Amino acid sequence: MAIFDKLPTDFLIIYKEWISREIQNLPVEIREIKRTDRKQLYLYVKYMSNSKTLSSTSPNAQEAIREYNEYKRWKEVISRIDTSLMKRGSIDTLSVEYNFTPPTNSHNKELFESIKRDTAESSPSAFEASIKHNDIFVRSKSEDNSASIYDELGLEYLYEAVIDGFNYLPDFTIYIPFLDIIIIHEHFGKMSDMEYRARFHKKIDAYMDIGFILGTNLLITIESRQQITSYEHLENQIAAFITNAFFEKMSKTH
Repeated sequence: MAIFDKLPTDFLIIYKEWISREIQNLPVEIREIKRTDRKQLYLYVKYMSNSKTLSSTSPNAQEAIREYNEYKRWKEVISRIDTSLMKRGSIDTLSVEYNFTPPTNSHNKELFESIKRDTAESSPSAFEASIKHNDIFVRSKSEDNSASIYDELGLEYLYEAVIDGFNYLPDFTIYIPFLDIIIIHEHFGKMSDMEYRARFHKKIDAYMDIGFILGTNLLITIESRQQITSYEHLENQIAAFITNAFFEKMSKTH
């Protein structure tokens, strides 16, 4: 929950408003299921499967389960936001009036969905990436920690996504829907290695060539034998980056 305490109040309020609208767009049957009532979910999935018996492989049933999991995720994020706002004694009032509405049909959203489709269905093998995080394998503890932070924020991300025409697999490709921005987060964990450092500069240049600029929509975190990246340090870097992206986006709405 500490990550929310490191983000601006206005960001939390706007994020909460966006989530609330997303929840209202979910079927009322989903919104009325209590988080602990598995029987209600079972009956709804059965109904959505259009079958007398439950078929969790039915496309409709899978959509119902996806909606229910999304509903749970959003409610948990709102709870974290509310806790953070209460700590700072804040009410849901923006300090500035922003003239910004996320577009319904956006290039960035379509691009993110396209990247998602193009991304290989399987995560790296256990030999290549030995740390399991939920349903994926990651290559380092710092990547595992980063994924946990994005999970806590409720942000959708792709690990080692496949970007058409790009020779690298970004560690994290994140889409922030209510700001309509795509962020790439690369963690360089072997900066003590000279050859690795040379590839670092080459990779940054490659990202710039496809429109990802360091400090704007490209987040870089660095680690070496002399400088181990802690969970809190990752939180600070991610929070600072998202804060800058938020104010940059909002500055264009006045």
